[in-house]
Amino acid sequence: MTPPVPSPHKLSTLLGGEEVRVATNAGATETVKVLVLPMRSLLRFIELCVDGDGQALIELCIDRPEGYADRFTAEAQDQLLEKARELNFTHAERYLERLNSDSRKLAPLFRRVSQRMTDQLQPVLEQLMTLWPGAPTPASPSAARASKSSTSPSHGSASSWSAKAAATPSAPSTTSTP
Repeated sequence: MTPPVPSPHKLSTLLGGEEVRVATNAGATETVKVLVLPMRSLLRFIELCVDGDGQALIELCIDRPEGYADRFTAEAQDQLLEKARELNFTHAERYLERLNSDSRKLAPLFRRVSQRMTDQLQPVLEQLMTLWPGAPTPASPSAARASKSSTSPSHGSASSWSAKAAATPSAPSTTSTP
């Protein structure tokens, strides 16, 4: 029994890309390999698609330096863009969906860790503030959360705290000189 022939897209993936013959502005033709991008390049691919920078997208997908795409005719650039999208867009879309899903799953964990760190650091900050007489006191975690919803800078925000600290005279030195 003969094994099935792989689809052209699977064959392109296996070969790492697909060769395309395109016209240059000089009137010649050039064979260029449009790559199936590795995962580490997919965010850049997505960024270039969103930005609409077709020439940079071509250069990324054919692994050539900046400005190289200028050598191709407009029709050749269109041809290369279509091939780049054909080979990479679905893969990039799945990658972006995974990143989005992971971010949504990790957000609650990040909030819990952040809250736990704030709760653990609060007593340390309060102890440190006792060493500096007349120093402003940082807002408690609950006051800090309440101040996030307020636009007034006088509710314990970092900017009001540092402004108060700058306005407070420093404590006199407790060291004596002989």
